[in-house]
Amino acid sequence: MSVQIAVDTTPNPHALKFTPDLGRPLVEGRSQSYNSPRDAEASPLAKSLFSVPGVVSVFITRSFITIRKAEDAAWDAVTPQVEAAIRTYFN
Repeated sequence: MSVQIAVDTTPNPHALKFTPDLGRPLVEGRSQSYNSPRDAEASPLAKSLFSVPGVVSVFITRSFITIRKAEDAAWDAVTPQVEAAIRTYFN
């Protein structure tokens, strides 16, 4: 079964909120913030999200992931790749 993902805007035009419908927390404990691929080395999910061209930061909470993109990146290109990375990770 493919993971359903709701995508919502945020006050920041360069950030989107991705909420996978998993029926369980995305992470245990505290939220996790990553501002570079190097920061994400310990998180396979964040590491895979940074492999998407244009992703500049990843914030993972128990229920959603916020992705911030580079100003010159287009959401039309970034969003489907982020969704694919999330689905691949959780499937």
